Amino acid sequence: MQLSFATKGLGHCFGNKFLFRDTSLSATTGSIHVITGPNGSGKSTMLRILSGAISPDEGTTSFSQDGKALEDEFLWQKIAFIAPYQELPEEFSLTELIDFQISMQRKNSGFTDHLNFAEKFGLIPFMNKPIREFSTGMKQKAKFILAMGSGRRIWLLDEPGSNLDQAACNTLHELLREKAKECLIILATNDPAELALGPVMIQL
Repeated sequence: MQLSFATKGLGHCFGNKFLFRDTSLSATTGSIHVITGPNGSGKSTMLRILSGAISPDEGTTSFSQDGKALEDEFLWQKIAFIAPYQELPEEFSLTELIDFQISMQRKNSGFTDHLNFAEKFGLIPFMNKPIREFSTGMKQKAKFILAMGSGRRIWLLDEPGSNLDQAACNTLHELLREKAKECLIILATNDPAELALGPVMIQL
């Protein structure tokens, strides 16, 4: 399965100032694609536009699977979005969040995929602890477990290494390289180790 996306004449502004304008990008499965640029340049905004969370002021975005356009109304079912500013319901345990996610997606695969990723990130002993007892790094790992275990194949990652120690970053980078063969992965970062993961798609 090949996934791809393209933007045409993309522009977005705050007030009267454009963060970016007339931006055309494209990417497919097979490698990790990077968006970089200084703080405030619009990296997170670009990812949120690609996710469908916000609409651009100018231009269009489109995703396709095996050459067939993905309809906007179903696109959210394909996208996993991860960012350090996302919040998890802190009264739930990771097990309860996974169970809820599976029920919402009507998946039949059970916990197997989630548990595989939980083992890789070292969170198996903490599966039944409330998220409020997690450190910031553990919460970031939990987001990856939920996203990767979901089976979604479009990954939009905003500063994915935030709050992770070096061992967890190494695990994450290894997983990203492995999953790039089957997933469309776009990450926004200025981290040198993450910039080395794939070609820079755009520098804002």
